[in-house]
Amino acid sequence: MGRWLHMNRIRGNSVWLPANHSQGSWMWRQILQSRTLAESFLKVVVKNGRSTCFWLENWSSMGILLQAAGARGCLEMGIQVEASVEEVLLTHRRRRHRRPILNQIEDEIVSARSLYTVEDEDVYWWKVKADNYKAQFSTRATYDQLRQHQDRVPWAAEIWFKHHSPKFSFIVWLAVQNRLSTGDRMVVWNANVSATCSFCHVNIETRNHLFFTCSYSKKVWESLARGILCNELTTDWDSLVQIISRVTEQGKEFYYPVSVPVDCLHYMERKECPSPWHSSVYSCKID
Repeated sequence: MGRWLHMNRIRGNSVWLPANHSQGSWMWRQILQSRTLAESFLKVVVKNGRSTCFWLENWSSMGILLQAAGARGCLEMGIQVEASVEEVLLTHRRRRHRRPILNQIEDEIVSARSLYTVEDEDVYWWKVKADNYKAQFSTRATYDQLRQHQDRVPWAAEIWFKHHSPKFSFIVWLAVQNRLSTGDRMVVWNANVSATCSFCHVNIETRNHLFFTCSYSKKVWESLARGILCNELTTDWDSLVQIISRVTEQGKEFYYPVSVPVDCLHYMERKECPSPWHSSVYSCKID
């Protein structure tokens, strides 16, 4: 894939140069749009400067030079925007400029020229932490820097724990966030969808109704969870979240038997009585 892009899209130029965003596949257009975001993660150690764009890549102590000098800098220094570092090191002659920032760039050229080695290729470094760069790309480190950090919720450890079942934990996580495809949410996306509960055919299907307050769900839940929760058996969602979030000596082992009925209930409901937006509604009976 990378070789094809170099041959058919980049064609010997730098990926940082302005390009026509209307051409190419959707993925290629997304890559082009992400260049501004990637600029802050990439750093180049110049050797021969052949593959590094002078104005558009972060190779100097001043960062990206086009951002430092502006578009006028290219004209005032007589260096084209598509020029590589190697071209500048070999052909550029130092001048004195009225703007101090341009004189600083001249100093950067002199410093890079003293380290120029024609045999060695440039080395690219990727930021894994603040001011910490490595030669290898890390998806985890990049995502951790891009994502929005928030305070840890009290029920996180009770859902994402060692040896958890990814499918069931994901279902519970969606339920806690109230992001399941219930009738009250689906009708917002499509007004023609019936939001009525697929089991009792009476009330609007919400998360709380789907799991506990529906006559069908309530019987399933009580039959599964009564022996586990005993006196703490509840059909209130918020109360249940507090129970599984409670820190006890039993720790995560306490959550597991509580989560199983919730997961089983959701699975049984969707298998025995699918929602109208997935397939036709079947009659459901509890033995």
